[in-house]
Amino acid sequence: MVAIDGAADHLSNLNMSLALNGWLDRARLYHAVASADREVYFNGWNAEAAAAAEQGQGYARDHDRSQAKSFSSQAPLALDDVVGDGEEVAYLKVDVESHEPSVFRSARRLVEARAVKYVLFEWTYYMGGKYHFANYVEHVLTPLFASGYRCFLAAHAPANRLEVTADTLAAAVQRLHAHCSGLAVPAGQRWCMDNVVCARGDQPPPLDAPLISAAPPAVLA
Repeated sequence: MVAIDGAADHLSNLNMSLALNGWLDRARLYHAVASADREVYFNGWNAEAAAAAEQGQGYARDHDRSQAKSFSSQAPLALDDVVGDGEEVAYLKVDVESHEPSVFRSARRLVEARAVKYVLFEWTYYMGGKYHFANYVEHVLTPLFASGYRCFLAAHAPANRLEVTADTLAAAVQRLHAHCSGLAVPAGQRWCMDNVVCARGDQPPPLDAPLISAAPPAVLA
């Protein structure tokens, strides 16, 4: 097991849990931010490229959380540098509050080599006044599709099992964009996200997980 987190308190709690359950010798913990960007800002909750933050385009520098009292600029860790050639990953989970595209850019070799059996990531459609469709399509979904993964929106009802392909992805994004734009969320706290689970082509799809649909999910929150 490998865990990467920029928040020291999260890793401390995980280390304690591993010790209590006798798993310390099976785990590698990294106090770092997983990213393909050379330098990132991390506020204890959100991470973003330092260049975007300095230009006022980002979210992390403007929205501090209780986990961190000040911003830190730190060197990132690429997933391709953590997993060696020929190693297989049973399950990859990426939940980093809209920084997922950069994490997947750091895992290009893993995805292209189809080294991961199952992937779960959070697709943040909207956060901090910005829409993030393009980055997720270009750097997450398109590479996964190209490597033979089938992806499913976790919140969908089974009746919406329509698979997204390169031909239908654009229509799905347009519908999701319209759906997110209409959400009534308190000012300053607007976000729109969902979990996506992907299975490698030679693996059975998750039970009861509907395929990503061109129709908007019933709930996005």
